[in-house]
Amino acid sequence: MRISVCIATFNGQEYIEEQLLSILNQLEDKDEIIISDDGSTDSTIEICNKFKDSRIKIFFNEDKLKHSPNINKATKNFENAINKSSGELIFLCDQDDIWYENKVQIIKQIYSTSNFLCLVHDATIINSSGDIIESSYFNKINSGPGIFKNLISNSFLGCSMVFSKKVKNRILPFPKELHAHDMWIGLISQYYSKVFFLKEPLIYYRRHSKNVTNSGYKSSNPLNYKINYRLKFLFQFIARILKF
Repeated sequence: MRISVCIATFNGQEYIEEQLLSILNQLEDKDEIIISDDGSTDSTIEICNKFKDSRIKIFFNEDKLKHSPNINKATKNFENAINKSSGELIFLCDQDDIWYENKVQIIKQIYSTSNFLCLVHDATIINSSGDIIESSYFNKINSGPGIFKNLISNSFLGCSMVFSKKVKNRILPFPKELHAHDMWIGLISQYYSKVFFLKEPLIYYRRHSKNVTNSGYKSSNPLNYKINYRLKFLFQFIARILKF
């Protein structure tokens, strides 16, 4: 079972080395780490190249819409990484977290004995210094399956998601101006199959002032914005499953 780890990077020099170290030790020679960079101006790419590991493959997000105010930059960056992946099992990964040392082993075992297309595991939330803030992301936001539940309040955590190549073929290309890639992947997977929520933390999920997304924290967006993007998402979702 070949693994692709998809990482979206942007000015991640502070934590990317620690993250890559936590991943590489768990991968086999046939596996790959796909890095999609969104124009980092710091030493992120230099740090990645320093590993001189053929499993690390670096691409650049050149999508013309990436700086549109109507989309999440990380969403287009992850789309680019997923598109470049070739593995049978695709792991999404943030640039500033740390994987538990047994994450890959546990997930491969689950996939070898089940028919889930998508898995979401729990995470331990840490701060910039690595101190634990919350022991369970699932408990913090009441994570769980369900299309309606997650359309109203998204509980899919992108960096905790693993899905099969079959899902990749369903989710790509992302709709234009898609707001949340994790919500999109989770709900498309939920429509075609059950999503397995593993109540075991397998990463240290780092929250700090420079995070690109605000997952796990209350959004500062106004109510009308939240309603509008969910309505747009619903139309995108219906269009995809009906293949308009």
